[in-house]
Amino acid sequence: MIKRRHGGGPHQLIKKAMEFIEKNFDQDIHLATVAEELCLSPVYLSEFFKNQTGVTFRSYLLQVRMAEAVRSLKDPTVKVYEVAYRVGYGKVEHFVKLFKRQYGMTPSEYRGHWYD
Repeated sequence: MIKRRHGGGPHQLIKKAMEFIEKNFDQDIHLATVAEELCLSPVYLSEFFKNQTGVTFRSYLLQVRMAEAVRSLKDPTVKVYEVAYRVGYGKVEHFVKLFKRQYGMTPSEYRGHWYD
């Protein structure tokens, strides 16, 4: 998922950014929000994040959200729209589109595949 640089992992600031994302992925997170939290410019954080991790800020946020969506979809009592909201998407259609792009199937298809 994340490239490790110089054997020690990402820089401390990037670790803090990643922790912020992992704690708040269900919110409407933007690069500017995290940059402000870390007292950095959004442009600097974007470039530094990519340099340290090998993925963009947005890609990392998507990975975190989709990993949680997959976990949530394993619970058959949770509706797909509830999963979408749990992982930070206000529009279910957008969540379904991104999920399908990531996994090659809709959340419902994934769930069916899981329980077959």
